[in-house]
Amino acid sequence: MQYNLLKIGILLGFDVTPASNDKSKSFGNQSFSFTKLPELPTDKDTQNTIINVLWFQKGTNNIIKLINTF
Repeated sequence: MQYNLLKIGILLGFDVTPASNDKSKSFGNQSFSFTKLPELPTDKDTQNTIINVLWFQKGTNNIIKLINTF
């Protein structure tokens, strides 16, 4: 699910990133590290929130969607 949400975000034109601790995960031999954001461009409170996928307005730090797949 997380991989699909990352790919959907990219297809919709967003910058995307998985949670920091999920960047080493993979799905179907495709690593989640394909995302373009090396670090979360967010404040500490957002980084400490339990989230699986973040969608950002392209080229900005504006969060469009926080997704938790639990």
